[in-house]
Amino acid sequence: MGGVLKRYVGGWPVRTSVDRPHRVVSALIDVGGLIGILGVWQLVAWRRIVDPFWISSPLGVANAVWQLARTGQLFGDLLYTVSTAFIGLALALIVSLPIVGLLTFSPFAERVLEPLLGFVYAIPKVALIPVLILTLGLGETSQVVLVLLLVVFIFIYNLRAGSREVDVRLVAALEILGASRRDVLMHVRVPTMISYAISAMRIAGPTALTAAIFAEYFAGAGQGGLGQLIYESSLFFHTSDLFAGAIVLVPVAYGLDRALQRWSSKTSSWRSA
Repeated sequence: MGGVLKRYVGGWPVRTSVDRPHRVVSALIDVGGLIGILGVWQLVAWRRIVDPFWISSPLGVANAVWQLARTGQLFGDLLYTVSTAFIGLALALIVSLPIVGLLTFSPFAERVLEPLLGFVYAIPKVALIPVLILTLGLGETSQVVLVLLLVVFIFIYNLRAGSREVDVRLVAALEILGASRRDVLMHVRVPTMISYAISAMRIAGPTALTAAIFAEYFAGAGQGGLGQLIYESSLFFHTSDLFAGAIVLVPVAYGLDRALQRWSSKTSSWRSA
């Protein structure tokens, strides 16, 4: 379909040579678009249509990235931000699992928790930053908790959707054949929910990275991180450093998304098989 041919072996899609030209053309379009944007940006700065003091330029940002990398600051800040994001992400997944379990297996818990979750989800998380700073102080703890609060509902609602997608007829058939609740859980429910968990990760991953920068910006206390780099650069109008801190995270987020996308396509193929 759509000019792309696939054949299936054992339920798994195998790409044919017809896919390759499409991928090459798509990659060329992406690269060409990026070069075009950078070229326009550089031209605007070079011709001083907009003062480079305010928007910098691609060459200025590249130089800033090089200078920050030479001193080691860039890699240290990047590691700090990524670690904060992934700790919050892991805690959010851990917290969401028992909640989804209660919602799935207990009608009473579902009636009690569904309205409560909707109420908490509606609270603007930005408004909680002063509360987190007052209760947990400045530093990594409050940053991780803010990341957790911003992404935990992504896991809860996606995993809950996955639990509802379980084929009840398949569950009934297995129970008639003598399967225990553990067997149904491990061989039906968990595999069905895996693709939903990966989809949640694709949304929650970049959100966690953004939340980590946001938390470092407001609750960093000078401990490092890209958020602190952006904050300090904005204070002293170091526009190139500011853009460098923002742009350097893009390859990390893109690489994470691509890896999860490939994993998601495999699990989706398994489900459709």
